Amino acid sequence: MGKEPPLRPPAAETMRRPGALQTLKGLLVIPPKGPADLEADAKVLNKVLQMEGDDVARELPAEHQLITDAWNEGDLYAPYLVYMPEKDRLLLLYNIYFRGWGSHIHETAAVLSSSDDHGETWSCPHYLKDRWSCPEPAPSAPAYLGNATALSYLGDGNLVLDTGEFASEQSRGFSSDFGETWRSAPLPKSSHGFPWHSWDPLLADRDPVSGELKRLCDTGYSGGMERAFAGAERVFVFPDEWHWRHDPENRGFMDHWYKEGSFETWPRMIRIDKPWTEQGEPDGVAWYASRFDMPETGSAPLVILFGAVDGDCDVFIDGAKVGEQKEPDSVTWNSPFHISLDGGLPAGGHRMVIRMEKRCEPDWNAGIYLPVWIVRDPDAGLPAQEMSLLKSHHTSMRSCVRFSYDSGRTWPEELEPPSWNGDGGVAVSEVALCRAANGTMIAGCRFRGPKYQNNAVFDQYSGLGVSRSRDNGYTWSKFEPLYDFGRMHPSLVLMPNGDIVMTYVVRLGWLSKEDRLLDKDGYPRWSIEAVVSRDNGESWDLSHKYILAKWSGNNIATSTSTVLLPDGSLLTAFSSGYLSRPQHKGTGPESDPQKQEVCLVRWRP
Repeated sequence: MGKEPPLRPPAAETMRRPGALQTLKGLLVIPPKGPADLEADAKVLNKVLQMEGDDVARELPAEHQLITDAWNEGDLYAPYLVYMPEKDRLLLLYNIYFRGWGSHIHETAAVLSSSDDHGETWSCPHYLKDRWSCPEPAPSAPAYLGNATALSYLGDGNLVLDTGEFASEQSRGFSSDFGETWRSAPLPKSSHGFPWHSWDPLLADRDPVSGELKRLCDTGYSGGMERAFAGAERVFVFPDEWHWRHDPENRGFMDHWYKEGSFETWPRMIRIDKPWTEQGEPDGVAWYASRFDMPETGSAPLVILFGAVDGDCDVFIDGAKVGEQKEPDSVTWNSPFHISLDGGLPAGGHRMVIRMEKRCEPDWNAGIYLPVWIVRDPDAGLPAQEMSLLKSHHTSMRSCVRFSYDSGRTWPEELEPPSWNGDGGVAVSEVALCRAANGTMIAGCRFRGPKYQNNAVFDQYSGLGVSRSRDNGYTWSKFEPLYDFGRMHPSLVLMPNGDIVMTYVVRLGWLSKEDRLLDKDGYPRWSIEAVVSRDNGESWDLSHKYILAKWSGNNIATSTSTVLLPDGSLLTAFSSGYLSRPQHKGTGPESDPQKQEVCLVRWRP
């Protein structure tokens, strides 16, 4: 496991010092060359812009802060903000991705910082891991918590967050002392047994009179291929450990490793519940092998289900190739896929061999990291076109909402709203919740529409839309797109006057030529925007959106998080690419220098 470097400056100091927090007043427009001296080269506008169509209608005063890593070791991303009124305190969670520390994605660390003056100054950051405890029989925190997401404040000093996103081991952290210490519990899986991928905070429902916490609402997505194979009989579940061998000279095909009858001479066993790169092995070409005994199934058609395989793969049974995955890893790395065995498999002993290849940057992963099954094919009774859609990578995510009545310990109710999962060809992933002044629940959703289902640049072609529930989340209205693509990661806040403000990121810089947004010098453009609803989420004033920040360069915004402060102003956190320093006019992730910061803007709509 990688060793997390020490955070600087020392704990006794605050972050308001050169290199730890740079405080800039105004809207930053960073020249595409990526200046080394940010304050000297930045154009400071001291305002947020409200638009009227494509024109600027108003210029509003605002204050910006930029949190960056002055030692060039880390990228800061995915911030979350909560306001804790009992302490009049803000808590900021963000993640640091350490460049140059180790070789794999486990060099990611979650960090917490607090402010007792509404964001004017911030405490020295500390690792979440340093304040993390696990119940018996695990006496100490795991070596790697991974990304932390979904920071939520439940009131009375109680907080919840999730860890392990983009890692194989997921957990949920609870704090009852305003984030000073955390205790761990496993992150409950979906009702179908798939990992629950969460991004957005929990919605806390309270008694309107007593203020007592009554219910938590959690949104997440999991292995959506369960929709296609729901109810399918599992014929065989492969074990967590397989025979494995590295193939640095790429000789496996030539030497017919896929035809081998015994794997006892293979150098090691490896787990398939985490990538091989998280088990001390390098990227490149590698082979998995497992012997298994099939029960009697007659000649029934079967399907091999893979929860996720991060990389290209060729799959062999008894020496014969039965299928492959060769799509871009930007699509496949976290998507399930299947291989049909139309003629079934006879009862008795068999061998499965999988050749995998992924040559990746030193900070990414390769390998199988979710379960593998053989199931009966459930195609019968479904139209071929519908089954094809359900089995595709691009509609594979299954978005759900679930409810807890014991502060998040158990989740007895889980729903899969049809309007989020296939109606009209829409596939929803992350969902941010808000309760309107009239009691309606509003869901701000990241989605993929049918027009872009097959586009490989998955993240950038996500869009933004809303859905509503008038019965406390048990049924949801038809999904309504606001933007078809290029806008996502919403955060919703109910204002004192009943308006709802939704902030979100704009990713138009890496789209295909007809949709791409570039600056005058040809560099990709990014921004942070906000829109307002004045009728309890029924409609949104897109023509008068707000621009909170914008920049050019080869790095994107990953998320927004907005909170209401006691004076009625808003504080929005987001990750930016202000310090991105492109060496050429790249327009895709391959030219991304991976330099990100966390930015805060205090403003009023």
